[in-house]
Amino acid sequence: MILLLISVPLMATQPKIYGYGIRSCSEYHLAFYDKKTNIVDYKNWFEGFISALNLATDQTLLAHLNWQQISQKLALQCEDQRHIQFIDAIRALIRLDSKIKSK
Repeated sequence: MILLLISVPLMATQPKIYGYGIRSCSEYHLAFYDKKTNIVDYKNWFEGFISALNLATDQTLLAHLNWQQISQKLALQCEDQRHIQFIDAIRALIRLDSKIKSK
C-alpha cells in the first residue's frame, strides 16, 4: 500500500513526449542548416509521430509532402519560433496544412 502511494506522484510527472519531439526548435534549426549534422533522427521521430497520428485519427496527414519539403517548412517555422519544441513546430505545420487544404 505504501509503495503504491509513493509511486503515484512519480507516475504523474512522467513526460508524455519522448525523444526528439521535446528538443527545441533552435536545436532543429541548427541541425537543418549545419551540413555536418545528420537530421535523420529528426526525420525518424517525425515519421513515427505522423504515423501514430494517422493511425489514431484515421487520416493521412502531410502525405502530399516529401521529407525535403517538410524539413524545409519546419526549418522556417523554427527560425521564427526557436523557443518552441520540435513537436510544436510539427503541430503548427499540420494545422497550417489543414487550413490550406480546406480552402
